[in-house]
Amino acid sequence: MRNLGKGWTAMLGDKPDKPSSINPGTAGRSIDAMNELELMYQICLGDGLELVGDPTQAFAAYDPTAKKLRVYSMNDAYVHMATLGSASKLAVLESAQGEGASFMACGDEVVCALKGVTAKGRTYAEAALRAIAKHQLAIKPE
Repeated sequence: MRNLGKGWTAMLGDKPDKPSSINPGTAGRSIDAMNELELMYQICLGDGLELVGDPTQAFAAYDPTAKKLRVYSMNDAYVHMATLGSASKLAVLESAQGEGASFMACGDEVVCALKGVTAKGRTYAEAALRAIAKHQLAIKPE
């Protein structure tokens, strides 16, 4: 949003009545026909931010200058924030346990063995997360 004018210019093109061609979901629609979320999506897109999501329900915009991810939605039901806190780490450990993982700790290092793969981490959760990722890569069909 730091380059608001750039976003408006990209959305409008040369003429104020020109349909937006930035996002296929809003192509042929005038600014007056877009809801606030769709407008915000177009402005972020025009500002060159990296976007993921659906401009009609929820999307996230990453601003590398501010190093912030902003999530936009008209309804909180479309957004779930999952930080890698205690609950997420516990879920990783429970998943690893459910898959038959075993752990060994030695000094400042933890090793997780899971279905033929091993992974090291500084914590049990980190080792489990790495082992799960390695296992998924090992079984991924090519």
